[in-house]
Amino acid sequence: MAVQRQNCLALLADVQANETERAAFYAQVRADYESGAFNGRDFRILGYFAAAAELDALTPMAGDAYGVGSNGVYNVYVWDGVNSTWVNNGQLKGEKGEKGDTGEQGPQGEKGEKGDTGPQGDKGEQGVKGDTGAGFAVLGYFDTADALAGILSPAPGAAYGIGSAAPYDIYIWDGVNSVWVNNGQLQGAKGDTGETGPQGQQGEPGPQGVPGYSPVCGTDYFTASDRAAIVADVLAALPDGDGVSY
Repeated sequence: MAVQRQNCLALLADVQANETERAAFYAQVRADYESGAFNGRDFRILGYFAAAAELDALTPMAGDAYGVGSNGVYNVYVWDGVNSTWVNNGQLKGEKGEKGDTGEQGPQGEKGEKGDTGPQGDKGEQGVKGDTGAGFAVLGYFDTADALAGILSPAPGAAYGIGSAAPYDIYIWDGVNSVWVNNGQLQGAKGDTGETGPQGQQGEPGPQGVPGYSPVCGTDYFTASDRAAIVADVLAALPDGDGVSY
């Protein structure tokens, strides 16, 4: 009996020593976690539950972690091996930070190769009439599209004509994708000749004209008998003689 009693006392002492060491270990882990020294490299979420009450059915080990919640918003519960309880550590995902400043514009990329023309799409339904748009202005003209690379920080909607003569291709700066987009020519092709319009209404009578000049007989014109009388008078006035013939 004495030997068995000594063995039991020795075993109890070992158990108490192990409990003391384990408690000290968990206390150190908890202190490291609260101070931020614990780096979390061995941290894993072992599963997910809709409610924290479901954790009571588990037989956890110290440090076991489970997500509790739904729809991607989970509180992380970790088993505290020192106090034998589940500890809610909140959400791993922090609140959304403020929007950062806009970065500097990058350099203009090289022009890519022209892609193949896609198939003709189906005709869509007519949309609702939109509001009247703002005024459209072409800010300048260049012979080639390569010259647009010299425009630094163009404003969205900035438009330039490209070509050596009219009609010009209109390039507009796409502020979303940061690229110049060729919108083609503003001037369309010449249309066909229209049909002849209807006969117009007859105009009103014009004002009375100035009376014309009435020619005077014997001054402006001569009748046949006048001309015969003139010839007779001339012949009568000529001297007689043999040497004159008419």
